[in-house]
Amino acid sequence: MIDELRTFIKDTMKLVDPTLKWDGLVFDQDINSTNSINKEYKIIFGEVKPQRLDTDYRANIPCVVKMYRGTGNASIEKDYDYMFCQGIEFSALAMKQERLDQEGHLKNVSATSSFPIPVEDNDNMIQVSIELDLEVYFDVK
Repeated sequence: MIDELRTFIKDTMKLVDPTLKWDGLVFDQDINSTNSINKEYKIIFGEVKPQRLDTDYRANIPCVVKMYRGTGNASIEKDYDYMFCQGIEFSALAMKQERLDQEGHLKNVSATSSFPIPVEDNDNMIQVSIELDLEVYFDVK
């Protein structure tokens, strides 16, 4: 099920910006001036509390998607605007019902997008964090 959710997030990111690459890490690691990350994103899943519903189960799985981009423009304003728009677009695409109808366990997504901020100790790197609440239904065999 987690693999299905991760694939959904990766597919959503490809629709937003196919040049952004998943960093391949399953644990959150701080990014700072010593890291070399550009045009990448992270997927971090949070604590799950399943609830029983008759014979099935439901759970809301919190997830944070962090997008990173190095500022290559003379004006940081362009990169800021670009990342802000990407965060908004990702949130909208993740919640799009037509896409959710094609999923297995995933039935609903709510999302919020934070504003772009510089990465700590690195004024040439911008981060946007998008908080997702992934609602899944499943059964246990």
